Amino acid sequence: MKWIKGDPPRLEATKQELFDHICVRMMRQGTIGCMPGKYPLYRNADGTKDFVGMVIPEVLFKPEWNLKTVPQLAQHLSFTTEQIDLLGGLQDAHDWYALSVFPAHQPDNPRLAIQEVLANFGVKHGLSITALTTEFVKQETTRQ
Repeated sequence: MKWIKGDPPRLEATKQELFDHICVRMMRQGTIGCMPGKYPLYRNADGTKDFVGMVIPEVLFKPEWNLKTVPQLAQHLSFTTEQIDLLGGLQDAHDWYALSVFPAHQPDNPRLAIQEVLANFGVKHGLSITALTTEFVKQETTRQ
């Protein structure tokens, strides 16, 4: 996955590359990137990111983007239709998790809960979850 300079910058990545990038980075971050019961932001004050935030490079990010949907972000960053569909679906999955699952269960291991959300999303959308599973095991092994 790489960004190509331009106006606007263009993301060069397949759906699988994009999904793998997000999965690995979310497993390394180990948390959902939002306060329980609140909508996630692409970038939070504590430096954590949501699923879509994992894709936006620091040098390109603008704080006002936190209030934009994925299609609105596409006005500033060049995404393909396939990328918008994937990122929008992941944003919906993240929002559902942040507002429904996390507040209700307050998981002892947020990484495990995030892994479940991403694995379910990946399987539902025909994506390989190998990178997700590999990074999850790696992070959990070093955590113990």
